[in-house]
Amino acid sequence: MNIEQECLEARIESHKRSTGLQDFRRQALKALTLKAVIKESHCSQVQALAFNLCDADCRNLFATVGRDQATVYDDQHLSNQIAVVANLSLSGSAEQAQDAFQVCCWVNCSGLSRHPYGDALLVSAAAAAAAAAAPSTDPHVHIISLAEAAVVEQLPLPQGNPAVELSAAADHPGLLLVLCKDGTMQLWQVALGLCCCSIKTDAFAALHCGRNGSRTAAAAAAAAASSSTGSSSSFSGGGGAAASAPAEAATAAAASAAAAAAVVKSPLHVEHSGQEGSVVDCMRFLAGDRLATKTADGRMAVFHLPSGRLLSSWRVPGCANSSASHTSRCCFGHTRDGQYVCVGECGQRQCVGLAKNTAGKGEGEAPEGAHVDAGEAQQVHLVLRGAPDRDRMPLCFLSMADGHGAAAPAIPGNHSTSAYVFDASTGCQAARVEAIKVQGPVRACGISEDCRHLLFVAGSGYVFRFEHTTTAAAAAAAAAAAADVEDIEPQQHPGSEVGAMQEAAQLL
Repeated sequence: MNIEQECLEARIESHKRSTGLQDFRRQALKALTLKAVIKESHCSQVQALAFNLCDADCRNLFATVGRDQATVYDDQHLSNQIAVVANLSLSGSAEQAQDAFQVCCWVNCSGLSRHPYGDALLVSAAAAAAAAAAPSTDPHVHIISLAEAAVVEQLPLPQGNPAVELSAAADHPGLLLVLCKDGTMQLWQVALGLCCCSIKTDAFAALHCGRNGSRTAAAAAAAAASSSTGSSSSFSGGGGAAASAPAEAATAAAASAAAAAAVVKSPLHVEHSGQEGSVVDCMRFLAGDRLATKTADGRMAVFHLPSGRLLSSWRVPGCANSSASHTSRCCFGHTRDGQYVCVGECGQRQCVGLAKNTAGKGEGEAPEGAHVDAGEAQQVHLVLRGAPDRDRMPLCFLSMADGHGAAAPAIPGNHSTSAYVFDASTGCQAARVEAIKVQGPVRACGISEDCRHLLFVAGSGYVFRFEHTTTAAAAAAAAAAAADVEDIEPQQHPGSEVGAMQEAAQLL
């Protein structure tokens, strides 16, 4: 840690002590400004971003995966800068260079590492589309050691069933939950390289493991989240024969059968529109026995698990026309205590009142309410009524249809790629940030524990970091003070020219 960072942290700690952590968070969220933009070398979409919430000593680390690369960053120790801790290419050969690694998560490795200064374990897996393109290669889950800066282990998965979601128990060392493409849920003890149990489910792509590993949540294609609870020996991996090493094949099979029998399902019905975008594509366990879910069309809900009661719900702007798949998910992040949730726009934009310009010939005006797919944006031009072809304006905005399918009018101007921070208890919006010069869905978000840093990924390998600074805080305070000042109408002077004009306007 450099001297500048030490001074910065001293000022932050002093501010926290004087105002309290909650007030500091609220002030930080009101004054976020863009401070860093990273362009990753793979030049493809970054598919996942994850803060390390498993280890108290490594909460400054966050990781991203995109194409065949995994990158780990330090978000804390270089003041306003971001340090690259490790960058790995996970492809074993040139033929696998096109593999798109879709998911990643951190695993608690307390007491598992023999490194004198400890270690941090990142887990990543290839996407279903990449594995289907190379059926000869068996799918694996890659275990990456940060101390070694290399893949130290690979967990085999069923043939033709790559992982579509990964989740780890934050308070249980080495416990990893894997969801395969066919709905198979596997519980692994990473330290032993042992599959403790395997359960067949109808989960689609959303899965999350509780902090102690005794509870999991999986979402079916019908947009219903199911919270499952298992016994400590079969599901949490503590003290049972399934978690002891080495285990015989018969013992492992018996443990898997016992785990499947011990699971108790408690379905939670998520509000949805019944359309394709109503699939739950992301969920997270929050502190206080809460579960946060998000559908592909931007409907978020927070449940109280013991009672199944809905605590809060809200809609994420810019997600009305989204659809879900294994390769187009948009995940959200949260603080460790679950007070704040950060999520980005993920909607599929549509053009309204637009016409194509093919071969340089005008085709007239598009019919009212006509839609053009956003993928054809390079061929779309805005048509001005009665204007010749030479006055056609290049399309620079794709309007968003609302939740009822009615499209808003097309408005010139660049569409903004934005991310939001919501209070998980009330669903109220606490912050909104916007990227620059990049369009497209926000695939993943992350937020620091004190809410000073907000990160999201969008575009072709771009990582945006927004930071709370004293300059931004002063500007926000000035804007708030200006908003509180009441506007005073100018007084009328009957004898003046302005007064005469005002009187004439009133008579008209």
